[in-house]
Amino acid sequence: MKISKNILRKIIREEIKNLNEEIIAESNIKVLSADKIDSKVWNSMKYDLKDQFDELVKIGQDYGVFQSAQGTNKLLKQIKRLVDKL
Repeated sequence: MKISKNILRKIIREEIKNLNEEIIAESNIKVLSADKIDSKVWNSMKYDLKDQFDELVKIGQDYGVFQSAQGTNKLLKQIKRLVDKL
């Protein structure tokens, strides 16, 4: 039995989509599609992001958590400043 390239591509896309959905479900992260995000949801997400970055910045230069702790700490502080401007 010979399978055409288009059918094979379609099967592969479906499998990748299923794997991505499983990974998202296992990671305890709530991912919303863009069409489901309104102003209330965005505000909630924005404050959650701010809280998460605050916690990461509090960790600081901990090599037990971050592989490149000094660089990561610097980048997290920059990101936190940008997120605070939202």
